[in-house]
Amino acid sequence: TTFSAQPDRYRFPGKQKPHRPLYAFGSPGRKSHGWGATFKKVIGKMAAEPWKEFSPSAEPVDTSYNEVAKLYAATFADITVRRDEFAWLRGHLPQDAVLRVLDVGCGNGSLLKALLPQLDSGVGVDVSEGLLLQAKKVAEENPQLSFYRIEGPTLPLPDHSVDVAISLLSFRYLDWDPMLVELMRVLKPNGKLLVVDMVTAPVTLSEYPQLLRSKLRHYQDRKRRPEFYSKLRQLVTHPGWAHMLKFNPIRSLREMQTYLESRFPGRKAEIINVGLHSRILAFDSGPVSNYQPGSTQYP
Repeated sequence: TTFSAQPDRYRFPGKQKPHRPLYAFGSPGRKSHGWGATFKKVIGKMAAEPWKEFSPSAEPVDTSYNEVAKLYAATFADITVRRDEFAWLRGHLPQDAVLRVLDVGCGNGSLLKALLPQLDSGVGVDVSEGLLLQAKKVAEENPQLSFYRIEGPTLPLPDHSVDVAISLLSFRYLDWDPMLVELMRVLKPNGKLLVVDMVTAPVTLSEYPQLLRSKLRHYQDRKRRPEFYSKLRQLVTHPGWAHMLKFNPIRSLREMQTYLESRFPGRKAEIINVGLHSRILAFDSGPVSNYQPGSTQYP
């Protein structure tokens, strides 16, 4: 997260002499740039986080939701439990229009099912065979919906055949530039991309009122939907969930926001829910005819 004059403990580099080394220095914890961590750095009490090494595996590793597919499907059978996210998506769908919607990272198909009153048809794609088995049960009862497995940034759809593409809590898993090129191919020129995802960033002082409102809604939801939160706890404490997150870490706010806003100039990401260490980012691309391709950059 920063550079240090010592490898094992943070020490402010100052004006280094040319022959003295600098060390890339990672701080432990989710909030390494908070006030407490900053103070510990200044007084020399911040030890370095151990380096982690990720090497290619000789055998294929399943990094999808397959191991927790049934638990996930049971937990999110009704996607409207994600109250803020669902309300934002529904509000950003074009009104009074016949819509064909693509759900990228469709999971168990519950989002398209919930949006059916506003759709003419929907297509969902995902990499997880286990989740798609659950989604296809939704399609059996709703013939306007169809679901397909994909590998990599290739979509089984013709050019300019989709009005809206949605990525709900899945954009972090995608290979951004190749998938965005493919999305621009299948979306109509006046179509749009809607992205809602969780990103990491410590809460700022100005965000505490929004944090308190988010916490209040969360408390109300826990009282209103105790069964959902019981299932959610089972899901996130399952070893398969930790395994999946190991290979699919949450992206930072700055990384995702900068990327999306650079590809669609003039469009701004919104924050619809704030936590102590994370928040929910929402982005409406507007007409994708304004898309500006470019190389991935992270300032």
